[in-house]
Amino acid sequence: PSPPPSPSPTASSEELPRPQNGEIVDPGSGFTYKVPEGSDWTVPEQLNNPDNPNAQKWSSGIQAMSHKGYEASKDWVGNIYAGVLHKDFPYQGPATLKLSAETLWQYFHQNFYEPPHKTKVIRSEAMEVGGKQGWVLEFELDFSEQSKTQGWKWKKERGALVLVDRENGGPPSLLYTSIPDNLDTSVVKNVLDSLKIS
Repeated sequence: PSPPPSPSPTASSEELPRPQNGEIVDPGSGFTYKVPEGSDWTVPEQLNNPDNPNAQKWSSGIQAMSHKGYEASKDWVGNIYAGVLHKDFPYQGPATLKLSAETLWQYFHQNFYEPPHKTKVIRSEAMEVGGKQGWVLEFELDFSEQSKTQGWKWKKERGALVLVDRENGGPPSLLYTSIPDNLDTSVVKNVLDSLKIS
């Protein structure tokens, strides 16, 4: 999420997959996606909070700092995360992909984008990934007014949620990316264009 809480790495840090040949292969969701170029993008030491089993769990991710300490002890990051949709979100097969994506977006929007901003959903439509049914919801957030008064390093942010049915009767695969404009929002299109699923 952008910005996520910044958990301290512990002795039981997660073993998240590392990029290989410019891609991350996510073992949980089955997604393979392109990694943005540049040394700013790194696999975090820890992505999930073990103290909160009810939170969405990610099985891979890469992120870059957009503005360290934009507020007191809070950091703002750009991210690409993947996993399997948490069981608490509604999903009853491909017919509910749209509902699930829009419900998830409302939850993420309320919980991860606290500073005041304007919101625009660019598209919410069916898509296929590797021949499997999916849904993409792409959004843009405008923090310009707050950014100007607070001196933040980013003004706008673009992102997307992708859900793909895994054809196994279980919850769908989820990819979530959110990129502030000082990290190059074309990353969103590049990730979506690169998306594959096993």
